[in-house]
Amino acid sequence: MKKKILFFLLVGIYLVFGCNDTKSRRTPTVDKRVVMKAFDLGTYDLTEGDSMLYTLVEIDITNSTDTEVKFIGYSCATAGNIVVNLNNITICPNRCPQNVPQRIVIRPGQTFSLPAILCFDQRKYYSFNPAPLKIGFVLVPPDLFDGHNLNALLTQFKANNENIIWGDLIDSTNSPYEIK
Repeated sequence: MKKKILFFLLVGIYLVFGCNDTKSRRTPTVDKRVVMKAFDLGTYDLTEGDSMLYTLVEIDITNSTDTEVKFIGYSCATAGNIVVNLNNITICPNRCPQNVPQRIVIRPGQTFSLPAILCFDQRKYYSFNPAPLKIGFVLVPPDLFDGHNLNALLTQFKANNENIIWGDLIDSTNSPYEIK
């Protein structure tokens, strides 16, 4: 009788812990010490008579942990990892010739920084947005990337609001210049 109990106990443990494939893995959560800030560097009206406005944003992700933060992004159009909480704002993609997925590593104490341009119709933005703009960045874990599925992972994480670090848009347009 003891052998049967031991057998079923071992089988149960094996079934619970031994049958995890990569598709059923839970996405890891982002450490709270990995902080994203988005700085509004100015809003521009690029064409006269057009209602479209373009906001230049600098996104900084700071690693305040004692371990490396690793994720997959595109080599020059990492804006694919950016998400916003408002539907009528789009992220203008960076057009570049060799845009391939790559592993990005932020070491402890480092800040990853990238520019982004947000585009919106000023008539729709000011009349339909009671909520403040929040900007997020999807951190795609390297162990989920198979070499070809970055777009699918980004779409999945954005749709499920998973593995995204969020930050408010910080208005830094009071002074359009900086003396270094």
